[in-house]
Amino acid sequence: MEWTYNKVKLLQEKYPEAPNLMALAKEIGVTQSALLQKACSLKIKRSRHRINAILQKQKLALDTHDLNPPVPVLEENTEQVTIKERAPIDIPKRLNELTRIILNPDTPRHVYNKAMQDYHYYNTL
Repeated sequence: MEWTYNKVKLLQEKYPEAPNLMALAKEIGVTQSALLQKACSLKIKRSRHRINAILQKQKLALDTHDLNPPVPVLEENTEQVTIKERAPIDIPKRLNELTRIILNPDTPRHVYNKAMQDYHYYNTL
């Protein structure tokens, strides 16, 4: 049985009397930890409250959302779109800025990592 968001939605719809995770797990005959593992494999955080909230939102979305929405007809766009040209980057100036960021001992780690990436990128140009 492949677990997808649609499967979770259908389970929630099939067992509306199971409002929380424990009851839902009992209704479909699996352990609560197995249901949590399946939910986590769907990239949902482990918090039971968060999973319950997501399941409830998906049930509400399923109730209010048309499963076969009408496909919009695309009209041809006749407006002219102007594209702004970006100013050229002054590479030596940018390298100096990046060097200053990298050598500063108070620079946060994520800023340092991004500066190192940019520094290597601009050095290869």
